[in-house]
Amino acid sequence: MNSAAQDIVNNEWNSMAGEWDDLASGYRDSFVKLLWEYTKLNSSDKRVVVDFGCGSGLLTEVMRRTSPESQYICIDAASEMVRVLQDKMRSGDWKNVKAYCVSLCNFESAAHDIRTDLVALQGKVDLVVASSVINFIPSNDLAATMKAVGSMLKPGGLFCHSDWPKSQESPDGFTNEKAEEVYHMGGLAKQSTAVVQMETVHHRREVFLGVAVKK
Repeated sequence: MNSAAQDIVNNEWNSMAGEWDDLASGYRDSFVKLLWEYTKLNSSDKRVVVDFGCGSGLLTEVMRRTSPESQYICIDAASEMVRVLQDKMRSGDWKNVKAYCVSLCNFESAAHDIRTDLVALQGKVDLVVASSVINFIPSNDLAATMKAVGSMLKPGGLFCHSDWPKSQESPDGFTNEKAEEVYHMGGLAKQSTAVVQMETVHHRREVFLGVAVKK
């Protein structure tokens, strides 16, 4: 069962599901470009990828073009976002993609098949991506969520995320100190952090981009 705070967040994302592709495509393209630049990974290599907070699957849609043999696991707590993604999977015959509607902070209480699949991923994931996700996780759920993220990654596996940096507009945004605290929750160590420019709907703005490695 989700917390009340998580339900509020899910409802907000669900309300945007139908238009999310139009709203976020520019941001998506910027994130993917920076993902490969800052992780120093080869975009075409075969790997197991978790798209955490996948929304309508925009990141996976791009990544699978350059690495069609990779395995993609898409996870989001917002049911309408996952429904849009599943429609894409059916119409596009995305055989190398699986999608789950679940909150990672309490995935142990999810349906048996979801729980079994996620447990089977532990220690087998090469890369977890999370674009504009971590800042929206309720604070009481963050430690359990990051523990779940860390448990999926194999030693040396990478976690790459973008979030709003701390500012007057976003007082709870990311700093280097906050990033290291969050990574520690998942048994991860900071590899790099930077404040970078990314495209949003109408303009460019600064975002915090972090890369952490499983110890």
